[in-house]
Amino acid sequence: MVMQSRVGPDGQPEIVIPQKGLLDYLSRADDLLIQNLQALRALTELTARTSQRGPSGPGGFGSIEFKQKLINSDYKPYEVKSYPLDVARADERILVDGQALQAWTDGSLDGCSVKLNNKNESDAIAFDNFNPIIGLPFHVLYLTTPVQTGRTLRLLIAKEPYANMSPAQLETSLVQRFWPLTSDKDIHFTGAIATNAIEAENLTGLVSSEIRITGVVVQSKQALDYRLVLFNKDTMEDTDLDVDAIISEIEVDMASYSFRIAGANQYYMIINGLSVDYEDLDETREIHVALQNLSAASKNAGATGEVTVKFLYEERE
Repeated sequence: MVMQSRVGPDGQPEIVIPQKGLLDYLSRADDLLIQNLQALRALTELTARTSQRGPSGPGGFGSIEFKQKLINSDYKPYEVKSYPLDVARADERILVDGQALQAWTDGSLDGCSVKLNNKNESDAIAFDNFNPIIGLPFHVLYLTTPVQTGRTLRLLIAKEPYANMSPAQLETSLVQRFWPLTSDKDIHFTGAIATNAIEAENLTGLVSSEIRITGVVVQSKQALDYRLVLFNKDTMEDTDLDVDAIISEIEVDMASYSFRIAGANQYYMIINGLSVDYEDLDETREIHVALQNLSAASKNAGATGEVTVKFLYEERE
């Protein structure tokens, strides 16, 4: 095989693998070299594309091809078309590709309908009965509307991969979903807690053993300075440093930052914007947490010292 060289953009010589058609005589070794080079290039491109992480979901939403379309500024996963209702329409032909359709108007949808793909063979779909229309691919619409002077009909036309997704599925695919996990005031943190002491609990009910805590909501009968100490095993704290399972902590200074409603009843404190990666190494889908009292006053036992802790979290990929 004849190798060629040329000067690259940086002024340095570089090797050029000749195209297959330029080889004088192709040997088996030449074929293998070209195939390996092509495979390497394909693998490099695949790695570059998959490094662009995105949301996942049904209908190919997590596919490489679709992520590349989203990166491409020219690609539109949906479009909105407006139609003034000052004049009537009867099977007006609209060339547009899509797989889901939703209608909105500041007038009435009564009498507004659409046929998909075939004007003569398709039944009219009345928007006041069926809206949105999901999972029916089309490349042409035939729109019928009555006169509603001064009113407008708008059509939201969604393209793949939204075809098989309900509005709820679409929302949860585009928006990072989060879950709450809340302690029970009658079961958890019910005892008295002296200054700097803790009461530990295992809160069961995570959707995964690997999560990210994004927020905390605490209610308390007393406005005390608390700390939430997180452990990744139910063995919690230990004097042996190799055994202790502490992983993180969250300050909850209710003495300084809590509020009450109408100046009565329990105290509230809400902490948003957290990003605490948490993993339950026991794989029991629990948050192993201890409530520490940092105030000079003790936390009361029973009804006058009730506390609930709500963790807001998302599943880690």
